[in-house]
Amino acid sequence: MSGNISIIIKKELRSYFTSPIAYVVIALMGFVSSLIFFTVFNFFEFNSIYAFDRYFTSISFTMFILIAAITMRSWSEERNQKTDEILTTLPFSEVKLVLGKFLASFILFLIMLAVTIFVPIMVSPFGDFDGGQIFVQYLGIIFLGAASIALGQLVSSLSINQIISFLVTMFVLFLMIMLGQLSLFLGSSGFFDIVKMVTFSGPFSSFNMGIIDFKSIVLFCSYIFIFLYFNVKVLKFRKWK
Repeated sequence: MSGNISIIIKKELRSYFTSPIAYVVIALMGFVSSLIFFTVFNFFEFNSIYAFDRYFTSISFTMFILIAAITMRSWSEERNQKTDEILTTLPFSEVKLVLGKFLASFILFLIMLAVTIFVPIMVSPFGDFDGGQIFVQYLGIIFLGAASIALGQLVSSLSINQIISFLVTMFVLFLMIMLGQLSLFLGSSGFFDIVKMVTFSGPFSSFNMGIIDFKSIVLFCSYIFIFLYFNVKVLKFRKWK
């Protein structure tokens, strides 16, 4: 990994862990997703292999809120403090700046996600669970989280303050999931097939069923690339504005 990118990653992670942000989101990820799973989705009533579809649904909803919270400051805070202009004058390309911030947030997300592994381990004696399917579902959550982070950081680069960035990111993430879920329920047609492709629900649904689908991986990687690409373009536009 480029030395410049490593410097940015360390700077971003330091800013997360020298404030309460990292500790709060890590704790909330484990607590809120588990609470939804055991109360709203009532695990002990549906303690079968299908119960973990509900668990990963609870993780995804919790994750969207927390990702909106950790990405809202990525660029909007830099703009408010006027440090974005300093960053763009340093010997770091816009690509390295964007990748550094993205990877730092992604590392924090992986730490958040690691906390949730204790639930499958803890409840495994109470039901009939497929370890392979749970692994694939976690893989899907990782792809979903990476795409959501890239989207959140793009929104942050376009926002004038952190609150707007948080609200817009959360709205877009929930909209992409809800539209995708709606298209899955309404069946297969030309229009709904397109909706499934441009939302996160389509590619995530195969992972949630325990299927590693190459097309879904390509779609998630495409989302990540597109969001990061436009983030770079926004920085370049501001630099020369």
